[in-house]
Amino acid sequence: MKYWKLVLLSLSFACLAATPEARAGEVKPQRWAVIFAPTEYAGLPASPVHTAGAKELKTRLAASGFAADHIRVLSGAEGDNGPATRAELFKTLNELTSQAVKSDVILVATCSYGVRIGKVDYICSADATADDLSADTAVESLIAVSEILKELSANSGALDLVITDGAGWHESDVVAKRAANFGATPPTPSANQAVVLSRSAARCAPEGDAAPRTWFLQSVLDGLSQLGDEDRADGVTVLEFQKYLGDHADVVRTEGKVNGHQNPQSAVSSGSDFTLVTADDLQPAQVTPEFKAAMSQHMIQLAERALLIERDAAASRDALARLAPLNPAGALRSRADSLLWMTMALRGRLQDAWDLASAGERPLFVVVPRDMALYGETAQLKAGTVLQIARVADNDGVTWAKVSARFQQDYDSGVVRLSKIDAPEAWTQGTFLTAGQEAQTASASQDALTDVLKKIYPPSK
Repeated sequence: MKYWKLVLLSLSFACLAATPEARAGEVKPQRWAVIFAPTEYAGLPASPVHTAGAKELKTRLAASGFAADHIRVLSGAEGDNGPATRAELFKTLNELTSQAVKSDVILVATCSYGVRIGKVDYICSADATADDLSADTAVESLIAVSEILKELSANSGALDLVITDGAGWHESDVVAKRAANFGATPPTPSANQAVVLSRSAARCAPEGDAAPRTWFLQSVLDGLSQLGDEDRADGVTVLEFQKYLGDHADVVRTEGKVNGHQNPQSAVSSGSDFTLVTADDLQPAQVTPEFKAAMSQHMIQLAERALLIERDAAASRDALARLAPLNPAGALRSRADSLLWMTMALRGRLQDAWDLASAGERPLFVVVPRDMALYGETAQLKAGTVLQIARVADNDGVTWAKVSARFQQDYDSGVVRLSKIDAPEAWTQGTFLTAGQEAQTASASQDALTDVLKKIYPPSK
């Protein structure tokens, strides 16, 4: 008999899922969950993201086939099942794994600060202090994600999923670096296990004045609903859940590249898959207008970072593809259109982008992918400069673009801002760029502007 184990970090779940073999007497597999989310810490600021995440997750699991008495919440709050300490966590895991059988699912989810010390990822218990996070070696108040996986593997043949939402922030430079590296490489799961770790602090408040939650947690909630059932068949499986998080929770591929590794990170033991939520228990995704607007804003920011910081057309295209089903309106729709056209231009489709922009009577903006010298001038166009195009025309097989303004971009706290800069005096009559080298037309299949906008020429007569 094969066993499945899955672990997710930053928001940690340990789940036991049904195996192909049914229990004796065709008894329905049981689902168990432990949610670990300290309400307060001994020497760290409390985080509303952690407590709000735990409440939302408990509600979603209870509506998705997890019996109320099978969900244990360790937070220290009144009415929950105990404190969020190391001792209480492993005591609870031991109790659940002794009750669960091989066809069951155990999901362990942690909403707590995450840090990486050496090559090991840890979450903070309620006993953690700032000094603990700065120590050269891990102390008792920090719990290794690998320890959780090991405990599940040693005490049960059930199917395990661990999810960790390690979002956190702290003034200490040492702690900030360790938090940024959380989940850089996920621990190796044993047979029938899976793990997911997230360390992004990107937040959203999808229901107006409701407590904020991380984008990762929002994606976890959505992934356990009908949105996560990609094949619309037997409910949400571990592999479908992993894919949904990869498509929606990674607060972008671009952010992962900027910070040195992709977020979130996940690992599933070879050949492992099992059902987290059955088709009968799937809940519809309740996407409010407020959340759609917030998610649209988020995807637009991702596309902006991909274009203006990394000049990565593929990453921008991915973010805009995730934006499309949300059907943004008004100002968000206009920004999305501009980003789409910029992405097309960056991929070598300058004329197509111009045709769409001019049809909508809107300006076209393009981004310069690398430093380029201006034709006939000493000034340079710096990589990341944004040019406003007033006209595009084809002349003897060469595409020309008239530049009416240029902007420099600044990146501040995850937000890209553009500021207009004065154009050289020679630009006052409108300067033209060539698409491609002197007598060579750019191919529509080219994937970057480096071979598209090469030199700047005086306006043609």
